[in-house]
Amino acid sequence: MAKEKNPHAVALSRLGAQKGGKARAAALSADERREIAQKASLARWDKEKKKKGRLLTPSRGLESGGPPQTPSSAFPLAQLHKWMYNTPYMEVGSMATLQQPLAGFSTQRTVDLSSRDVRERLSRSAIPAFFKLAHAWQLHDESTRQLLGGVSNGVFYQLKRGQKKTLDQDKLTRISLLLGIFKVLNILYSRKLADAWVNLPNSNPMFEGEAPLRYVIKGGVPALVRVRQLLDARRGGR
Repeated sequence: MAKEKNPHAVALSRLGAQKGGKARAAALSADERREIAQKASLARWDKEKKKKGRLLTPSRGLESGGPPQTPSSAFPLAQLHKWMYNTPYMEVGSMATLQQPLAGFSTQRTVDLSSRDVRERLSRSAIPAFFKLAHAWQLHDESTRQLLGGVSNGVFYQLKRGQKKTLDQDKLTRISLLLGIFKVLNILYSRKLADAWVNLPNSNPMFEGEAPLRYVIKGGVPALVRVRQLLDARRGGR
């Protein structure tokens, strides 16, 4: 029979833990808090993956009833959150950089987007990741198409069906910025709020009461850069 715990001792222990936790949190730097948040996010999503994660197959397509996916582009929607931390293929601030896990380049090395070989390699990961992001954000096809710069309907649905294509510099830059925004949102907020954020009216003067989605569709790449900078500033406590 388990020994019954003294409720007063339990309460005292809990009180000490609460005070100690607050003191440790107050002593952490912004970088340390960010690192802890990232580790917690990874642990949560790894647990979610084990519980719910499943691969999409060519016959099943997206859970929302979207078109079938090719085997090369199929990976679970739940993995998009974790994937951004483990294999962020491009990080865009003022320029695109390529992370080593994807294509063998050294970290923080500038990507040569004028090279078709580089763009072809990036496109293989960028296209399916972009459509998983659009699904996570619950975007309509028209909004998704506009985020790519207003591509034609024919090209858009070819990409959505998983047809292999090599994206140009503009589309790769757009997708890179969007994935960076997705990543930072999931550091700052819970998954539910992070996925809804782009569709919610925003009181920040930059958005003038509109949803960030409308702002970036109208403003294109410069607007995407500004949103990324805004969220990076919030992540850094500024």
